[in-house]
Order: sequence, then structure tokens, then C-alpha cells
Amino acid sequence: MTLAEIKNLRTVCRAKMEDLLGRTSSREMSTEENQMFADLKAEGERLASLESRYAVLESFDKPGTPSIVRPPVAQPAKQNGPDAWIDPVSGKTIRVLKPEDKFAEDATVNGEPLSVGKCLRGIVTGKWDHAEAERKAMTENTLGSGGYLLPSPLSSQIIDRVRNAAQVIRAGAITVPMDSATLAMARVTGDPTAAWHSENGTIASSEPTFDRVTFTAQTLASLATMSVELFEDVANLDSLVTNIIGKVLALELDRACLLGTGTAPQPKGIANQTGVVIDNTTFTANGSVISASAPTGAVAWDWLSKQISALWSVNENPNAVIYAPRTAGELDLLRATTGQVLPPPGSVANIQRLFTNQIPINQTQGTNNDCSSAFVGDFSAAMVGMRRDVVVEVSRFANVGATSLFSTLGVGIRAYLRADFQVARPGAFRVVTGIR
Repeated sequence: MTLAEIKNLRTVCRAKMEDLLGRTSSREMSTEENQMFADLKAEGERLASLESRYAVLESFDKPGTPSIVRPPVAQPAKQNGPDAWIDPVSGKTIRVLKPEDKFAEDATVNGEPLSVGKCLRGIVTGKWDHAEAERKAMTENTLGSGGYLLPSPLSSQIIDRVRNAAQVIRAGAITVPMDSATLAMARVTGDPTAAWHSENGTIASSEPTFDRVTFTAQTLASLATMSVELFEDVANLDSLVTNIIGKVLALELDRACLLGTGTAPQPKGIANQTGVVIDNTTFTANGSVISASAPTGAVAWDWLSKQISALWSVNENPNAVIYAPRTAGELDLLRATTGQVLPPPGSVANIQRLFTNQIPINQTQGTNNDCSSAFVGDFSAAMVGMRRDVVVEVSRFANVGATSLFSTLGVGIRAYLRADFQVARPGAFRVVTGIR
């Protein structure tokens, strides 16, 4: 075996691992897939070791070449390829992020990891014990008003907390980093056709149809106030605050991506996107409960199977459904006539079933105002455009309304992100309403 052959085998091994990760990016790996990944990893490590040894042999064939053999260097994470788009105006690469990707690697100063919580505690209390790296990072981030601005590497950590907590992104929505306030992208609205061809016959031409969607960054903000004493006395408040910031921003981002009106400053959610099918008949004109008896087409899991098969019929492959916690509870309570839990059919069992309390249970359908909705689709066709920073500002001197934080020994933490939502293929989604 030659060194070139070993390198080719490593390339094939890596390609198989990337393919497996790509096919399972929106779900958990099965037992067999986990084993396959582990086997590929072991094979890659074996080939890497073999490559370093064969490199020694080749060095003897090169006169004057030092006999020092450097260990193989790990390949950098793939930045471009199928998950990268090109801006046709600037020619720049736009890297899109899958749910498991990060906006930024962990922030460091001189090799020391930075903590958002330590920064907040140091700013509020003035105590930077065991937080020297954080103190250095904050030296150039003082605001003229007496406040502090969290450095960009740390704000990226909060963006990733927001993304991890947002159910729409967990369902598979991609994140499109925005370097400016707007970003235009093309999407396909109609596919070309194909037909069998007779010898010497004329091939009928057809063209895919496109339109353009434009991300316009809208601002989502949160302002929290608390006492300095609380920050000083509670050991884990700094970490709790960062978790809360991520959570509240993620909850509202979820709501806007699903139900946003599109009237500025709200993004337009799935329910209001042109081309998304709204099924308001399965649960009847006045809505209905999920049960084992009625109405026809909405019994037990039938209503969800119906949405999935409807998407299959237009060549879409739904991967997730998002509904309200009440709906999730009702589905868990389904029982067969024997009293056993009623499992979902295969079509439903194979998709992610997620819930968020941002889907209300007081929607009106007909004469009832206790209804809810469910969102079914291929969420890889959902796109969250997001500016690269969550801006986090901390102040002990600002006024909140008529209240002076300085006079009340308080602290204010303001966080905001800028984002928008679009769908690449509206036909990849269905919304079923009237669930009571």
C-alpha cells in the first residue's frame, strides 16, 4: 500500500462520516448509525496512524529532506459546500448554520475561556476574583453612560443559547448569519418538468420559477432589573441571568417564526406566509378535541397522519411537528380500547414531535375560543436570518421609566437581537387549526 492510497482511503472515510452526519442532522442517530459512526471514526484514526508511519518511508526517497515526521493535523471544520450559499451581488460566501452548528467557538483571552456569568458578576459587584480574563476583555467595553457592553465573542455564546432553546431551530430550521440589515435570497416556487423522449422527437422545454425573499433584521429586546444585593448574595445568579436572557428571547423568536404577523417590527411566521396550506376543516368549523371517536379524520393520530401524507403528495418530506403543550398532553393520554397507550403510526413516529407554550390555546375557530394549532413540515426549509451579535448592556446608573437604578441600588441588563424569518419552500408546511 502506498501513502497516496492511504490518503485516498482517509478521504473516503471522512466523506462517509460527513454523509452520515448530514443525513441525521435533524434527528438522533439510531443504534446502527451510532455504531457505523464509531466504526468510521476508528477506521479514520487507524488510517491516520498508518499514514504517519508510511510518511517516514517516503522521506527516505527525498534527498536532503529532514527525517522529522510531523503528526497529522486535523482538518478544519468544513465552512463551504452544500451548507454555504453565495451572495450573487458581493460574491461572498454565506455560511448557513444547521441546528447543531455554533455562531462562534468558545471565547478566550490568551487561551483562557471567558464566562458571560463572570463578566456580569464583575460588572455589577466590582469583584473580579477568578475572572482576570473577563476583566481584561471588559476594559475596552465601557459605555459613556456608565454602563458596559458585553464583548462580541461572549454575545455569540448567548446567540447559541437562544438557538438551542428555540423549538423552530431544534426542528431543523437553518440560521443565516446577516452581515447587514438586509439580505436578499432566491427561492424556488416551481420546478421544471420532465418527460420521456422519443427518438428525433422535440423535447418540451420548461423552466424552474423563482422569486426573491429579503431578510430585514427586526429588533427583539428584553430588559431585566434586579438589586445589587441579590447579585452579591446569590451564588448562581450570574448563570441564571444568562440562561433567562437566552430563554425569553428564544420563546419570542419561536412565537414570531410560527405566528408572527409580518407587520413591522414583527417577522412573518409560517402561519402567515403565502403558499402555506392552512387546514381549518379537519377539526371542523368550530374546532374539536383530540379523541378516539370524532370528528372523522381527526380521531387520535389521524389528523397528523393526514397532514404528513398531504405533504408527501406534493413531494415534500416533513421532518417535524410543533404544537402546544396541551396538545402534547392529549396525545400522551390516547388509549386503545384495551386501555393500553395508543402509539403513533409509522408516519408520525418517524418525525420529531416538539411543543412550545408560545402556541396559544385560546385561538378562535367558529364558536369556540379555546382552540390551538399545530405546525407540520420540513423545517430545513425554514430560515432564521440573524445578525451576528446579541447586544447585552449592563448598567447601575440608567433610568428605567421614572426609576433611577443608581438611587435604588439596582442593576439593569438589556439584551436585544436582530432577526427575521423566511421560508425557502412555503409548500413544505401545513398548519392545522381548531385543536381543542
